[in-house]
Amino acid sequence: MTSPEPPITIERPSDLPGSPMSAVIGWDQSCLTCGYNLRDLALRDACPECGTLVNIAIRRTRMVYQPVRWISRLRWGSLFGLIGVVLGSMLAAHVGLMIGMVFWGSSLWDLLWFWMPFVGSCGVASLALGLLLLSWGAPTGCRRNIIAERIVRVAAGLVLLAACTIAVASTVNWWYSLAPGTSSYGYVTMTSSFDAANGVAWFGLTLASPFLYFAGIAQLKAVARLIPSARCIRYLRWNFWLSIGFVVVFFLAYMSWVLIMMSSAMRASAAYQSNPNAPLPTDPWYDWIPAAIIMGYTAFWFIQSLVVFVTLHRALSRTLREAVRIQLTLAQR
Repeated sequence: MTSPEPPITIERPSDLPGSPMSAVIGWDQSCLTCGYNLRDLALRDACPECGTLVNIAIRRTRMVYQPVRWISRLRWGSLFGLIGVVLGSMLAAHVGLMIGMVFWGSSLWDLLWFWMPFVGSCGVASLALGLLLLSWGAPTGCRRNIIAERIVRVAAGLVLLAACTIAVASTVNWWYSLAPGTSSYGYVTMTSSFDAANGVAWFGLTLASPFLYFAGIAQLKAVARLIPSARCIRYLRWNFWLSIGFVVVFFLAYMSWVLIMMSSAMRASAAYQSNPNAPLPTDPWYDWIPAAIIMGYTAFWFIQSLVVFVTLHRALSRTLREAVRIQLTLAQR
């Protein structure tokens, strides 16, 4: 009587396709349900803690075994997000420069007023589209964050609509500013209508952006865990906590600027009451304070988000190549 052959040990997750159910897991793999380490268990075994089949737990927790079309969609989403981060930072920079009245009256003012909102809103639309692709079409049974997916879909739709409205309004206002008869009734009516739509779009963008930002971080974490990419998860965790800290600093700095402006106005009022004919004191450097605050926040957001999307895009590209290789291996067998 011949002795049974020793079970095959799978050393890498990429060797799982085509392996017999008697094959043993040779790497640390947490159970999908309870987190138990499934190392040294066969694919046909069940988790000792919760009873989940080992084969199902492994395939549902790793992206490389998911459909190639879905992984390709995630990769395109990360690329759109990367483009959106680069272009969308101009919209925040535009807000800072406009609030600070920087370059008022110079030749750069028209550029800042018309073209930065257009380019920046296109970037925000690209970022919203990328997050939509990253939260849509997950395969059945795949490990997901359903709440984050739903919030991202709603918030990204609102942000996409608001960004497109801002881009159209900026383009129309720029075109009408160059056309003759800018003082006519039709020009005033048209620009007033687009300015109203622009204001509503800015309000919607301001309202939906925080939901899209924090739900987007949660969704990106879910995608990074499914790859898995420990570096991307670490960057996202840093991005979350540093963003909260920076928002607090931004709020305190902005309130300090408001107090400084109030103090300056009170001094000017006292000087006018003592001598109405004396020129009022001016502090032109105050205009740069809100611009510096918002520009600093923009630079912080740009660097953090750029690192996250570059890391995610590279990880998804590697996963897509590995998934294609596995599909070709299975087709040959």
